[in-house]
Amino acid sequence: MSDSTQAVAVFKQALTVAQQIDDSGDKVGILQKIAYASLELSDSTQAVAVLKQALTIAQQIDDSGDKGWILKDKAWILKEIAHDYITLSERTQDPTFLKQALTIAQEEAFTVVQQRNKSIRHRAWILIQIARAYIKLSDSTQDATLLKQALISAQQIDYVAHKVEVLKEIAQAYIKLSDSTQAVAVLKQAVTFAQQIDDSPSKVWILIEIAEAYIKLSDSTQAVAVLNKPSLLLNNK
Repeated sequence: MSDSTQAVAVFKQALTVAQQIDDSGDKVGILQKIAYASLELSDSTQAVAVLKQALTIAQQIDDSGDKGWILKDKAWILKEIAHDYITLSERTQDPTFLKQALTIAQEEAFTVVQQRNKSIRHRAWILIQIARAYIKLSDSTQDATLLKQALISAQQIDYVAHKVEVLKEIAQAYIKLSDSTQAVAVLKQAVTFAQQIDDSPSKVWILIEIAEAYIKLSDSTQAVAVLNKPSLLLNNK
């Protein structure tokens, strides 16, 4: 029996076992691993079939109340499945899978009131990653639209540290898109909100990362100006 034949047999056994698991989060996690393993064997058909099962199960998870454990976090699980579809698109160079990831980003789980800050951040992350994938596929129309959506989501994030992190990622994506105007505009917002971060070490690190983004834009003057902010902060300690 060849290695690939043996692998298929193992996948079938794993799928059978996965179907017997009661916990939806655990079941989805195992299905994702099977899908990823299928991708490693260049079996995109198997990966797609398994991801469809994982998505169906994830959509049925009850996201009401505080589950407390990350595998019970429906928005987080959907984010991970969306990431798998993005990976599938990159491996196969097929933008169809990016559309599936975008569909997942529209799930109601990303607006759950009890986990609003976290769920919106997950959605923004998906949009940024899809945009980056479209950039690799040289589809500037799609990625520009997605980054605008991600920016809207970022503005809705309440926890300022998470908001700044997402804004920084959006700016980085605009840099990859060679849209320096939008990148600078988003970085300015990131700097403004970064000043509101209470935790000093976190503030320093995020400002350093923003400064690095300005360096990528060949704006050393602004990079130095940003770096002076944590320096002044530390001097006042």
